[in-house]
Amino acid sequence: MRFLRQNLGLKLLALFLALCAWSIVRLTAAPTGETPAQRVFFKPLQVTPPEDPDLVYKVGHQEVVITLRGRRTVLEKIDPGQISVDVDLSKRVAGDYMAKVDVLAPGGAEISDVHPTHVWVQITRSEAAFRPVRVQLLGRPAEGTHVGTPAAEPRSVRITGPPGNVEEVLAVVVPVNLAGLDRTFSTRARTLEAVDANGRAIEGIEIQSEGVDITVPIEVLHEARVQTDRITVQEAPGWAYSVTANPPMVTLEGPSGTEMPDVVQTEPWIVQHAARPQTREVRLVLPKGIRVSGEDRVRIQVLPTRTSSPAP
Repeated sequence: MRFLRQNLGLKLLALFLALCAWSIVRLTAAPTGETPAQRVFFKPLQVTPPEDPDLVYKVGHQEVVITLRGRRTVLEKIDPGQISVDVDLSKRVAGDYMAKVDVLAPGGAEISDVHPTHVWVQITRSEAAFRPVRVQLLGRPAEGTHVGTPAAEPRSVRITGPPGNVEEVLAVVVPVNLAGLDRTFSTRARTLEAVDANGRAIEGIEIQSEGVDITVPIEVLHEARVQTDRITVQEAPGWAYSVTANPPMVTLEGPSGTEMPDVVQTEPWIVQHAARPQTREVRLVLPKGIRVSGEDRVRIQVLPTRTSSPAP
């Protein structure tokens, strides 16, 4: 009893302070009597690459599932961008690893679960190669136009990546949208994609190019009749002659804004009289800057017909 009475005031003060601290902890942990809740987040994996620029990596997982535990009111306010998911490869050298996934969550939330906790990583020394540039035309140009063969400069670009991935790459594709265009289109394309023989994008490839200059010829199409005025027949008495062109109409191509003719002439042909039909391929004569879509020649046929019997 004597022990209890000694320093009684100090002992009562210590008990009072302990009760106050316990109350504060209880109020902080659950001021409204909330029970702990959980919230699941799906986050893309962020990779810190190796410091050696000649090293490239391949990661087995691209997404991580994180479960956070805490008060519901706190969890509801967490933005996914506040959660950091990282695999640090900065000090790694070439090889295969099971690398730890590091997760950082905002204050007030406890990390309850991470899946996966480790990811398979392969680090190799990069390989370089040159691959041809191919233009992928998208969309329909304006009605009555013709699309020529696209030109790309440079014609090939340098790619780097894991040796196996580089080997799969057949070409570097540049998409160009021609929807509604009615004249030649030029652009500097910066959207480049490495693809395999099936057109499938190959991951892990770096395309070392600041852009590719693309020119797509688009020309106006126009129908014109083939005129046969320059086909001269050395006529014989008692005979008539019909001259036909096959095809009788041709499709012309020319730059936008060019005045297109409705008829085109052939090169001259002087035909000697014969009692049988005669045919010859004759070249078309076209205005400057205009071409024929297809062959620039037509087949001329001269068909003789007797109109009267020969004199006795």
